[in-house]
Amino acid sequence: MSSNRADGLGGLDVYSVYFRSPIVAQQQVGRAFVFPLREKEATALVLEPDTFARRPVLEPNATIDDDETYTLAPIYYDAATGQLQGARKTLMDLEKILLRYPNVQVVLTAHANQLGDATTDLFLTVKQAESVAQQLLDKGVRADQLYLRGCGQYFPLANNQNFDGSTNPMAYQINQRIQIALYGSELPDDRLRIIQPNINSVMRNQAATRYQTDLKGLSYKVRLTNAATPLQHPVLKEYKPITTELRPKALTVTYYVGLDKSFADSAYLLQQLKKAGFEEARVMAYIDGLPLSDEDAQLRFTEYPDLSAYLEYLADE
Repeated sequence: MSSNRADGLGGLDVYSVYFRSPIVAQQQVGRAFVFPLREKEATALVLEPDTFARRPVLEPNATIDDDETYTLAPIYYDAATGQLQGARKTLMDLEKILLRYPNVQVVLTAHANQLGDATTDLFLTVKQAESVAQQLLDKGVRADQLYLRGCGQYFPLANNQNFDGSTNPMAYQINQRIQIALYGSELPDDRLRIIQPNINSVMRNQAATRYQTDLKGLSYKVRLTNAATPLQHPVLKEYKPITTELRPKALTVTYYVGLDKSFADSAYLLQQLKKAGFEEARVMAYIDGLPLSDEDAQLRFTEYPDLSAYLEYLADE
């Protein structure tokens, strides 16, 4: 659509609009307007790298009080509008941390409840995380400090249904969240308070707990493909879990399959996905949920012996 809204670039800007569920008007077929593209106007899209590049070590910003305390909580949002709910304090403190400690990185992981289309939510959640990242960028945070992930409807914190089968409205709100994970040796742990939702043990869903456990240490995923719009493919329903990842200002979203603790398991998954038609699929390594560069993999294989198999795979590519 086109709009001249106040936060645009000026005049009528072009926007993409995504709906969590199909809208009747979207399914109607009409005449298409075709705009021919002259050959000289065609340009190639340069995809962002999938792993953190090695960055120079920067000095902390001395203009911010060293005695300041920080409080971070999950960021909740409205799925229909994308509006954040009660996130002002968290965003302010996250901004202060990232500006004060330029070597600290953050992963923003967005989740959805089960009210929308599961496949579409994989795309929409990472875009929701992107909107939060943009607010941080507008405050001066560097793009290389931010990494964005969408989990869609996977890994709920609370059961979406009560024991009698009725819906649990509170769970739907809790599950629709953006989790914050900070990384870096400079983190002010003694002045950092992390708040987690208080969920009754009876209503707690163990999927989120298992996910956090699987992220610790070394893990592997298979990078499936890049897409500029929500990907629709049978493989997204056949394999679990599926996640999406994105760097700020990247042109496409990257889809990943699986979360394995051994390279052998991920290599087997890779073979299955290539048979499904994804010839460019590739195994990727992570440490504590952060993408591991090929260079760092060579430095850390003594700490994580399973990386030796991964390094052999990289050498054969």
